[in-house]
Amino acid sequence: MLDNIELHHLKAFRQIYKLKNITAASEKLNTSQQALSVKLKKMRLEFCDQLFVKSGHGVVPTPYAKKIFPFVEAALDSIVQIPLPVDADPQLVEKVITISATDFLQQVVVTKLIAKLSVSAPGIKLILINIESSELVRKFSAGEIDLALTSQGYVPDGLLTDDLFVEQYRCVTSNEKLFQTSPVSLVDLTQHAFVVTNPSVPAFKGSADDWLRRKGYEREVAVSSSSFSMTKEIVKQTNYLAFLPSRLLPESGLIELQLESSPPGFQSVLAYHPSQAEDPVFAHIRNTIIDIVNDEVAQ
Repeated sequence: MLDNIELHHLKAFRQIYKLKNITAASEKLNTSQQALSVKLKKMRLEFCDQLFVKSGHGVVPTPYAKKIFPFVEAALDSIVQIPLPVDADPQLVEKVITISATDFLQQVVVTKLIAKLSVSAPGIKLILINIESSELVRKFSAGEIDLALTSQGYVPDGLLTDDLFVEQYRCVTSNEKLFQTSPVSLVDLTQHAFVVTNPSVPAFKGSADDWLRRKGYEREVAVSSSSFSMTKEIVKQTNYLAFLPSRLLPESGLIELQLESSPPGFQSVLAYHPSQAEDPVFAHIRNTIIDIVNDEVAQ
């Protein structure tokens, strides 16, 4: 039994089990629905069970599928953790790496990483996804992501981190006539509504709110945005203000305000699972990211 079950069958089983939908699973696996259906048919024959049955617009696992899922998950997790030789040449490695990152760090770090890896490790393919801080540990453990680029405060216990840089916030507007004096006082600043950027959890509160509260001020938040890219566009088309990372500026259509006091910066980090600490391929990618940051600082 199971002599004809291969790794790609187990990966297909896991995605169908998690997503409860053949279409969604095929998209996640970057394969066609027809190819995935063929794999499912093969697994049904090998396991002597239907494994998944139709329900509404998706599928649900059979009792047997529920029983074997922990074993499939453990087998795939073990395979992911098999180390490569310590002298593995990045030029010769063929591997797909999934990176979860904020849109800010995708713009200032990941784009440069892609350019460098295209030369130093051309066989590495990258999948980029937006950060989901609350899901990081689970996704790392399940092998769904390999590296994360985010802020220190959003990294849960159980992951290792390398510090990248401390980023400073700058306050921006699109209306040059909004303030008549410079530097702008916090009293005047908090008379205007803001856009806050919360890539992980939608909320009408940003990192500057605690800082303002300690100063004795409250601000009105009109929009909670999922990305800094969207925040910039909203500010350009309204009289709202926003705090943006300094590395995203200057930006056409936005004016940086000089404030009497600015909020504290945040530590950007590279996070990864402990099982990857000694892996030479991941070490090469981490070192490349560190080099990118160091080169920027040196300029």
